[in-house]
Amino acid sequence: MKNKLAPLVCALILLPLYSIAQVTPSTDTDETWYYLQSAASLSYCAGSVVYNTAPQSGHYLRWGDKVTDENALWKFVDTGAHAFRIVNKATGLYICATTPKSGAGEVFSTDNVEEATAFVLTRQSGGTESYVLSAADGNPLHAQENFGWMVTWADRSAGSASSWKFVQATAEELQACEAKAKADAKDYHLVWAEEFNADGRLDARDWSFERGFVRNQELQWYQSDNAFVADGLLNIEGKRERVKNPNYDASSGDWKKNREYAEYTSASLNTSGKHVFTYGRLEVCAKIPTAVGAWPAIWTLGYEWGGDDHWPHSGEIDLLEYYGAATHANFCWGGNGAWTDVWHSRTQPIRYWNKVDRSWAQKFHTWRMDWDSESVKLYIDDELVAVNNNARSYNVYGSTAGRNPFIGRDHYLLLNLAMGSNAGTPDEARLPFLYQIDYVRLYQKPGQTHTNRGVTETTTPTTAIAAPPTLADAPEQTTAIYDLSGRRLSRLPRQGVALVGGKVVVRR
Repeated sequence: MKNKLAPLVCALILLPLYSIAQVTPSTDTDETWYYLQSAASLSYCAGSVVYNTAPQSGHYLRWGDKVTDENALWKFVDTGAHAFRIVNKATGLYICATTPKSGAGEVFSTDNVEEATAFVLTRQSGGTESYVLSAADGNPLHAQENFGWMVTWADRSAGSASSWKFVQATAEELQACEAKAKADAKDYHLVWAEEFNADGRLDARDWSFERGFVRNQELQWYQSDNAFVADGLLNIEGKRERVKNPNYDASSGDWKKNREYAEYTSASLNTSGKHVFTYGRLEVCAKIPTAVGAWPAIWTLGYEWGGDDHWPHSGEIDLLEYYGAATHANFCWGGNGAWTDVWHSRTQPIRYWNKVDRSWAQKFHTWRMDWDSESVKLYIDDELVAVNNNARSYNVYGSTAGRNPFIGRDHYLLLNLAMGSNAGTPDEARLPFLYQIDYVRLYQKPGQTHTNRGVTETTTPTTAIAAPPTLADAPEQTTAIYDLSGRRLSRLPRQGVALVGGKVVVRR
């Protein structure tokens, strides 16, 4: 878990003036698709491409590492007068840019061609093949730093993050993108699922617990008593509870030892040595606490190989961290020292998710990781929030040099609720914090490997465990079913449902 808040202030960076020469991208056939790639020399966005992030309209566009993905391919539709609408290959959605307010305007997807922005393309001076894309109001398309959003920039002198290249996808790249999209839709097989259907304590064959003070100078004492299953949910409680530290040593310089008591308790569990995987699709459906002081996480760690090969060189992927009124998606690997870490991160403020749904914090959401040898992509409710091209993630230190923690290495899952540290002093009025997990599911494609309860297998086209029952298995139900917290039920509850007063309700 990352132990440093990214700054939330975006800097304005000035650019040279543009020339007035116009450019006309090819719009002649359906096979002409482009990566909209940053021409900036800035470290934060150099070489990045623009992504459509969701199949539905209204979602922000983001920039990220270039990988094989139809969501990163765009076509230019000529509207006349050197103006172009831009449409995505994967979804058929257009780019819509709004006039800046307070420095930056929103850029999102739309299925309404009349709402789509007609961009004017202006070639930059200096002989480079880079361009500025300006909306009708004259404001340029820009790569915002801190959240990874695309925005329109109120500063019309712009910045180098407003400079773009149109890189035409080759026939081979188009074939690879299309093949991957088709495979993603049909080739994943369910190889492990934890549905939390047995009330009580977790099965020790599947889960292990951390104990005590563990990392980041957090406030909580980890103990297994704070995790239990009830009503089809794993519940992790973070609460005010004083625990004597058995390792207390007042003279120690180690924070894990010089605290006589812990004033809070919580739980952290993992699948190390029990459920391990290399590549695949991991899904975790959860409702998270968002109070000040709560730090829920869904993450994976790579197995350490000994010697220099320990964290961070063994790798970390954070599908979720929540603190500082924001969700964080992170990738971590080793730098040029034994404990030097390199982070590639994306932060989404809670105000963004509240814009998507004003009751976002009160509902369950699905965090997803799609991982293969080329890349790791992280999603929230099927909205792409972070992309890591694994070519950037090679270690450079000691015996780990040349090793990549995201290529060919086993990872295991961790679920925990930390308190304090990055998250701030716990809000006592909101205690106890409750972190609820509905399910964990791992899918893999043929050729990918996993270990379940000590047995290692390679996924084949016929590999599959029994899928959990879904509402589709109950033909008498013709509508989606929600519980009172707003959680959409992905399977029929064990206690069943009943029709009461014309409404479908969960039996108690």
